[in-house]
Amino acid sequence: MTILGAHEDGVVRGLIDQGRLAVAFQPIVALPSLKVHAYEVLGRVLGVDGVLTGPTELLEIAHHEGTNALLDRAFQELTIAAARLHDPARDLRYFVNIDTCSIGSPSFDSEFLARAITRAGLSPDHFSIELTERGPELSGPVVERAAARYREQGFEIVLDDLGAGYASLGALVRLRPHCIKLDMELVRRLDADPMRRHLIASLSQFGRTCGIAVIAEGIETAPELEALMSAGIELGQGYLLGRPAPTPLEPG
Repeated sequence: MTILGAHEDGVVRGLIDQGRLAVAFQPIVALPSLKVHAYEVLGRVLGVDGVLTGPTELLEIAHHEGTNALLDRAFQELTIAAARLHDPARDLRYFVNIDTCSIGSPSFDSEFLARAITRAGLSPDHFSIELTERGPELSGPVVERAAARYREQGFEIVLDDLGAGYASLGALVRLRPHCIKLDMELVRRLDADPMRRHLIASLSQFGRTCGIAVIAEGIETAPELEALMSAGIELGQGYLLGRPAPTPLEPG
């Protein structure tokens, strides 16, 4: 709270009014070419000390305030503005995070993102909805209906952090995403763990069989990258491949 500061209308509303929210873009690259496939858009907060940080504390506050849907919309608007400014050719893809707890909020609007994208002269088929779970809501019918509605609007659906928390194989079957992201815990020290390699190879084959793209997150070392490619993984994300940056780069 000391980093974020206080506001009479709530912390999230205060940060929006003060212009203290921002976004960063982390590349998702094709393996082994290392060409940019897409960018995940990450929320950032400008602290009172002027330093941009991740929104972990802010997300907890938003849940406490009941303003998580408002926060999601604020980051979505920043994403669209940046895409319109920095991607004149309109040829990049953006992964937009949506907190599944937001979907259960009374203020959640499944049409907001499509309307905002259309007003900006962009198209939903350049955006993917990355469902980020913060509780068992990921498996609920409300999330399934929202995912179906986003699909109807032309968005691709991404299931984040498969292998962690509630992002289970059951959720995979129910949500039928276009893409899954393997949790970084599965990737860490993959090169020294045969069980992890076998599991990731199986998930990679499953993705190819079912037409689901598989992205490995949290790649930090060259041995991890080599082991992932040997397991058949075709897309990756992590500090080894590119750190979050204020603007998307041109595709490589």
